[in-house]
Amino acid sequence: MANKLIEDRYIDYEKYIRAIDPSIPHSFLQQIIDHIVVNDGRVTSITFKNGATHTFTYKT
Repeated sequence: MANKLIEDRYIDYEKYIRAIDPSIPHSFLQQIIDHIVVNDGRVTSITFKNGATHTFTYKT
């Protein structure tokens, strides 16, 4: 999967994900994501294995 992400040509990721074994993206995500925080059904942050955290804010 990582090879597909770094190729130069256009990739239809939705089609690609639907065509491969579900364990492949699952394994890939487990390798890069440390944890995800969800509040009230919304993702509020994703922390990656490298320590970087992406925080989401939502308009109310």
